[in-house]
Amino acid sequence: MKRGRSLRELFFATTILFTSILLAPLGIGQIAQADTQVSDTNPKQWRLVWNSNPATTATLCWNTTNAGSEHRVFIRQAGSTDQRTVVAQRNAPYTTQDPKLFFHHAQLKDLLPSTKYHVIMESDGQASPEFYFLTAPAEDVPVAILFGADSRSGQEARRKMNRMLARLLRESQQPERVPILALAHGGDFVYDGRKLKLWSQWMEDHELTVSDDGQLLPIIPSRGNHDGGKIFNEVFAFPPEDKNFYGINLSPQVRLLTLNTETSLAGDQRNWLDTDLAKSRTKYRWLLAQYHRPAFPAVKVPWLNLIHWVPL
Repeated sequence: MKRGRSLRELFFATTILFTSILLAPLGIGQIAQADTQVSDTNPKQWRLVWNSNPATTATLCWNTTNAGSEHRVFIRQAGSTDQRTVVAQRNAPYTTQDPKLFFHHAQLKDLLPSTKYHVIMESDGQASPEFYFLTAPAEDVPVAILFGADSRSGQEARRKMNRMLARLLRESQQPERVPILALAHGGDFVYDGRKLKLWSQWMEDHELTVSDDGQLLPIIPSRGNHDGGKIFNEVFAFPPEDKNFYGINLSPQVRLLTLNTETSLAGDQRNWLDTDLAKSRTKYRWLLAQYHRPAFPAVKVPWLNLIHWVPL
């Protein structure tokens, strides 16, 4: 992609890239089983979130049905016997308690780029299975990501899609393939973002994105119009009042901007976008954007991002 392209061009290029990645056969391989109910302090409903620098940082999240008192992650680099412990920095009940559920967030820092890490989540002595994940590269190498949105309805279809993602993730790790780094989710995770029961079902189904050899698929979340309320930030480890627009580097030449169409599109978000684009256009070969309400919809009228973002 040439430097200096408009946001409109970036949007269409991003759509083409993401769509081409997703057009693949349906698979059913997975390690985790949805419908595995959370009980006591047994870690479940795990998800790995990227909202900072994915080459050196990741946030591992899980849920329990009891509050517990000690929540931590055991992490070690592949090929090493040295293991360190990271204590979960945030542990709290969800805003609503139907069902009764507690979240735990452990930010994993000082990681090495392009590195495989094994992790186990533990709450009050009850441990999860061992998983692994890969950090983003620090070198200019080919990368791939998955993009999708509107997982709010059709639970069986959502499960089939998650199984497909797990298969694509596993297949992409073959030597001749470009590895899939993460899933960029464009919003509308659930039908009503204020209902924890729907989020709990979504998180159970998200377990199916784990590949059959235990690889976690990092998620880069964007808020949709059905994701209103405080639970979104609790699920994805954002600060309580975070406005959910941010940028991360998927490689030294690929930057992904996640925008929020459910808050003010002008003001601080537009100013942030203007500043980031001005800095990034001369630095990155690829500038990608994800957000929920399209500026150029196929059926509905254009959203306000057509006015506030596209001219940038």
